[in-house]
Amino acid sequence: TQTVGGCTSSAGSGVATPAAVPSAPNVTTSGSTSLCAGDSVLLTSSQSTGNVWSNGASTNSISVSTAGVYSVTYTASNGCSATTSGIAVTVNPLPSAPTISVNGPTTFCQGGSVNLTSSQANGNVWSSSETTQMISVTSSGNYSVTYTDANGCSATSASTSVTVNPLPVVTMSILDTTCANYSPITLTQGVPAGGTYSGPSVTGNQFDPSIGVGAYTITYSYTDANNCSASASQNIVVDGCASIEEFSKENISIYPNPTFGTVTISSTGGEIDVVKIYDAAGRLVQDMSVGGKKSIQLDMTEYSSGVYNIEVVGLTSIYRTQLFKN
Repeated sequence: TQTVGGCTSSAGSGVATPAAVPSAPNVTTSGSTSLCAGDSVLLTSSQSTGNVWSNGASTNSISVSTAGVYSVTYTASNGCSATTSGIAVTVNPLPSAPTISVNGPTTFCQGGSVNLTSSQANGNVWSSSETTQMISVTSSGNYSVTYTDANGCSATSASTSVTVNPLPVVTMSILDTTCANYSPITLTQGVPAGGTYSGPSVTGNQFDPSIGVGAYTITYSYTDANNCSASASQNIVVDGCASIEEFSKENISIYPNPTFGTVTISSTGGEIDVVKIYDAAGRLVQDMSVGGKKSIQLDMTEYSSGVYNIEVVGLTSIYRTQLFKN
């Protein structure tokens, strides 16, 4: 008998002819053999059958998640075998998850921000895609950061929730012109209700036109339940009006004043084209085109009791006065 490569020829008187020894199989990997804890790599033999791996498996492929040196022995149909050289698999531990430090409140109003900082100086990828150590957050959301170490192993922080409350929508629409000799105007046009007015000659919610001729900016500010604030501003123009009234008042009659209902407006001069009525808050409550009449009647029966400002507009003159409704 003769033995070659682990295979033995049969006994006899002739010349020994040992069986052929197979080539060692090739092993392919599905990725890197340097793993992070919890990951795995697939090792596959080039032989579909006849494999016995160093970990005892007899399949074509094995999934490896434990560090070690792995080889496969292939046995051919003639009973002869060949073994690959070992493939070393390394399993690296996962890094500690980074922590996030916050430099201020995580609930704030639109227009504000908060800085979030990773405990790792490098290797950061935030859930918002930034790759810096610190990010400035201006939008609502849950923010986390993933740290990757030199081995390519990663760990993700716990999330930090940020809430950004919208600013309230604030509007204001006040009378844009008034006369210096008119009574104080009550300001009630700010929306939402419950805000505050400010500006020259403003006390509480009243603007006093006795401040004199000029343009003045009135501001309405409102703060909501989230402590978010916004404001709206509008100019109000104070006209002298004295010269216009003195020029035309002897030609205009408005009676009875005070009135319980019907009011007559008549002119002994030019024709009346437009009549406008404003309430004490400066809101336009009636805008009537007369069309060139000498006398008209207004029905104010449904009007609430109080002070109204009347503006009578002719072709070349304007007359303004106050009317009291009982």
